[in-house]
Amino acid sequence: MTTLFGAVVNNANQNSPPRRKHCHRLCGQTCSRLSLSANEKAKKYFSRFYKFRQMDFEYASWQMVNIFVSPQKLYRNFSYHHSTRNQWARDDPAFMILFIPWMLVSTTIYSAILGHSFWGWLKLLLWSLTVECVTSGLLVATGIRQFSSNSDDESWAYAFDIHLNALFPCIIILRIIQPMFFYCKSIVRRPTFLGSFIGNSFWLAGILYYVYITFLGYKALPFLRHTRGILLTGTIFIILYIASVIVRWNFTVAMCKFYSMF
Repeated sequence: MTTLFGAVVNNANQNSPPRRKHCHRLCGQTCSRLSLSANEKAKKYFSRFYKFRQMDFEYASWQMVNIFVSPQKLYRNFSYHHSTRNQWARDDPAFMILFIPWMLVSTTIYSAILGHSFWGWLKLLLWSLTVECVTSGLLVATGIRQFSSNSDDESWAYAFDIHLNALFPCIIILRIIQPMFFYCKSIVRRPTFLGSFIGNSFWLAGILYYVYITFLGYKALPFLRHTRGILLTGTIFIILYIASVIVRWNFTVAMCKFYSMF
């Protein structure tokens, strides 16, 4: 009888589904044989770039609005996404697709102000997309992944999502709102105290917004500690801002000179 009972138990254990093993990666994902691999997730993500009907643009637009209105609510929604989809990173490229037109508009504004030709506009657009948006995001995401001692692709994808979330306010502040003041050329685009104060104030607002959105992104991960250290980087930029205004180093003038090279 005992032998028969043991055989039944062993047979039941063999037929039972595999147990999920928890890990302590940045993504906080529950790993199992049933989970999609990183390559499968990436393939699924990029395969939807041209399938606009499958993208949730309404939800992506809601995210963009809440980056300004209620960023805490935005990252609470990321937590809900993790509880239902078992991943922190976006599985829909709609946000990135909606991000591109803003880069297009901002590049057009600067090209019009600087008097670029069509090819100058095109080169500035390619620079903005490949370097200022994508490459900077790759560097930030890779650096944070290495700093957090995580090498999984899921953590990298979520870090890149945080970068896009934080970069969006910077684009709006620095490349769409700030150029409205360029018509006061004698003030904003001059290396004077007032010009440095106004121009660099836009930079400080954009950078602090980037730091704050990044902080909220990692604070949303319940297994990370000491995320407030991210906010300390804002202090460095505040000190740099004060010093730049004192010495009349206008970041906006420097950026316009660089963009005029295209």
